[in-house]
Amino acid sequence: TALMVAVASRLGYRVYLHHHVYSYIDKYDWRMNWIDRRLGGQGVHVVHDKKMIADFRRHYRSQGSFAILPPSVLPLNFGRPRDSFHRPFRIGLLSNLSKEKGLEDLIDTFIALRKGGRDVTLTLAGPTSTRAAKRLIEQTMTGYPGLVEHSGPVYGDAKSLFFSQIDAFIFPTRSESWGIVLHEAMAVGVPVITFDRGC
Repeated sequence: TALMVAVASRLGYRVYLHHHVYSYIDKYDWRMNWIDRRLGGQGVHVVHDKKMIADFRRHYRSQGSFAILPPSVLPLNFGRPRDSFHRPFRIGLLSNLSKEKGLEDLIDTFIALRKGGRDVTLTLAGPTSTRAAKRLIEQTMTGYPGLVEHSGPVYGDAKSLFFSQIDAFIFPTRSESWGIVLHEAMAVGVPVITFDRGC
């Protein structure tokens, strides 16, 4: 990104920088500071709401302007909210399964619910991005036999099937400003629980 910004600004282009992750917004990052300074007053930061602007400005003295592009611009038809649920109640996550996408938080939530006497199961879909994530899933499946399922990567109709089989979509991401999976879940009426990130 830094190289593209440097070349584009040198050639006189106006640069629009879409902020899709939150890692350098949560914490100062010298690379983002360099990019922001290089953009100067000619750059445009594309964010998802006013909160992202305030969060960004906490760490960077940006001279650029900001453009808000709400995630709701996605052309999805939203379904009716669910009026019933499975027994046991099924929570799920569809993502690149990793610590940054909230895998550990989700599993901790599942375990806390089970220990609290709640009749819940856990359904996971998506590739594991690290050996640690794969090991964590395997340990959880071993510790809770028959209550945890991991189907691996899913696409197309398999995605719709995944969402139809869960009662709540839990997405405790720590890295994204917003995730398309949130809209995909809501589009079929699945309630979503996530952190306050961008939108």
